[in-house]
Amino acid sequence: MTTQPQKNPLWFSIVAVIAILWNLVGVLQYLGEVTMSDDAKALLDPNLVALMDSTPKVITAFYALAVWGGFVASVFLLLKKAKALLLFQISLIAVVLNTGYYIFFTNGPEIVGEAAYYGLQSTIIIVAVLLVYLSKKAISKSWIS
Repeated sequence: MTTQPQKNPLWFSIVAVIAILWNLVGVLQYLGEVTMSDDAKALLDPNLVALMDSTPKVITAFYALAVWGGFVASVFLLLKKAKALLLFQISLIAVVLNTGYYIFFTNGPEIVGEAAYYGLQSTIIIVAVLLVYLSKKAISKSWIS
């Protein structure tokens, strides 16, 4: 027997829409990077281009999983689907693996700028953790099922 979702508070729907927009930015960033032309790359710092071109395919796959998983999870959250939790968890793991690669195995933070890099990556991880938490809370409160 499945539990019917309870009426969720208005703030929950607002946060779900913001999560969709947040993750859409990630999707657009990902698509911009993987489809970037050589002409566009020529406008970037050569060290950044070298870093992008040397990124292993598995790390790019983690990036895709993080942004697409987060985006679909956010849509599921708005649609009151409990599958959002699993997708947010997968997205969080992919974000951590992707970030870990750049921090521990590349000079990415130096190329981009350490303050900017760590600030953005910390924000992304914090948002991902909060979305996992929100999904768990929504399930426990029967806002989603």
